[in-house]
Amino acid sequence: MRRRCLKEPQKYCCPRCNIQYCSVACYKSTKHSQCSESFYKDCVMQEMALQSANQNSQQRCGTLDDIPGLSDDIKRMYAILKRMESHESNGSDIGDFDIEDFDSDDDEELTELDLTTRLSGIDLDNADAIWSKLTSDEKHEFEKIAASGDVMNLLPPYEAWWTKGKKLIEEISDTQNASSKPPEILKTIVNFDLISSKPPADCVKHNLKNVLAAYALSVRFFNGEHVTSTHEFTNYFVSVCANVKLNFNFDDDDIAIESVVHSCRNEGLAVEASQVKLLHEDVQQITKSSSFVLAALSDIHRSMTQAKRSKFVNKSSNEKSEFSRKFFDYEIVNFQNLDKTKLNASIKKVEYYLALVAKYKDTVFSMGSEI
Repeated sequence: MRRRCLKEPQKYCCPRCNIQYCSVACYKSTKHSQCSESFYKDCVMQEMALQSANQNSQQRCGTLDDIPGLSDDIKRMYAILKRMESHESNGSDIGDFDIEDFDSDDDEELTELDLTTRLSGIDLDNADAIWSKLTSDEKHEFEKIAASGDVMNLLPPYEAWWTKGKKLIEEISDTQNASSKPPEILKTIVNFDLISSKPPADCVKHNLKNVLAAYALSVRFFNGEHVTSTHEFTNYFVSVCANVKLNFNFDDDDIAIESVVHSCRNEGLAVEASQVKLLHEDVQQITKSSSFVLAALSDIHRSMTQAKRSKFVNKSSNEKSEFSRKFFDYEIVNFQNLDKTKLNASIKKVEYYLALVAKYKDTVFSMGSEI
């Protein structure tokens, strides 16, 4: 694994390129700017998409002056967006024009166009599509914000779906954030009796907690957006899950959970004491209900399956759009790709756990003969 900094001992690992670094300053260095700026741009673009898609965005955002630590650049950017969102249409049919065809002299007029209208009909999960609809002034604002690193202050804290309570499994509101909804449980789960005629070994319940701990940490690492990065999520999950990666068996719950922490550190990812405590709490909350466990395992299975389907699909360099060319350096990506055999074996293991929990439900974590 390559290292970006040679002055201090490495403590962290960039999730995009796997280059090791020692601090935030090192991460944001000019030599690593392609990766760090890409990360900040994605955050900004996603936040903008959420702001424009929600009809109550103005009420939710409140006043920026109430938020400490925000730079003048961020406040100016939001001032532009609020003017666009509150502007009344002057009667012209903007659908007849392509925003990209306007000269830069028209940027001041474009900022007054309704943001929702400008973004209508495009995929709000596609950063390239959104970027193509921004004016040069707006793009410049994003560049400055990304360079400053202040964009992280705009992101709301992630609330994991398993912290919402069991009601979410039974009744889901259409207005909920997608990343806060529980994953859908797979409709087709194999009968456990077709897999094994014997009760599971005592270590299985501990191994399952290792899997759930790795899942919880991985979901939080991707801030709940892992469904849009299934290949990276699967790679991260397998890297920190000793039971899936190495077929390691555990005989204790605490060791099974904290093994994930040790795996992270072995991969060059720093884990704070508060994160270790949160990891134990996450596993405890997920294992309160077999429905939660099945939802988590289904999420893992779905991500692995999608990663398997897409892992051999490579986009030609000729197809890179303006946003991708400007903010993402494809040459420095260095994920440890799973081979097909390993990925198939990992999927089979998850299917075993799904069948196990589907049969034994809430008794799956009981001791030995009580299962």
